[in-house]
Amino acid sequence: MNLPHQKPLLFAKELILLDENTVEVMCVFPQQPTLPMFIEAAAQSSAAFNTQDKLTMGVVISFKNTVLEESSCALTYCLRVKKLTQINTIHQFSFEALDAQKNTQIASGEFTLLIET
Repeated sequence: MNLPHQKPLLFAKELILLDENTVEVMCVFPQQPTLPMFIEAAAQSSAAFNTQDKLTMGVVISFKNTVLEESSCALTYCLRVKKLTQINTIHQFSFEALDAQKNTQIASGEFTLLIET
């Protein structure tokens, strides 16, 4: 994944799964993550859909139905991001933050990105 982020805001570490509409990315946090940190990690994970060499910039323009469902002290999670819709440069995704073993859903929601072309 080609991300311009630096520590301490670089959460997406390793691509686990990539198919046409879903990515799974291992994300590591420097401290117990909050819901906004999971949203940022999900946005970073969506960069895995970009399979071109060209770096494109995206901006989160909205999020909705975001829920922190479980409290966890772990620092490593699997972020599963699914493509929902795309209209020109506007992309909508859903996400789930799962524990490292993918057994428990920690957070979920939807977010919309404006992605440059």
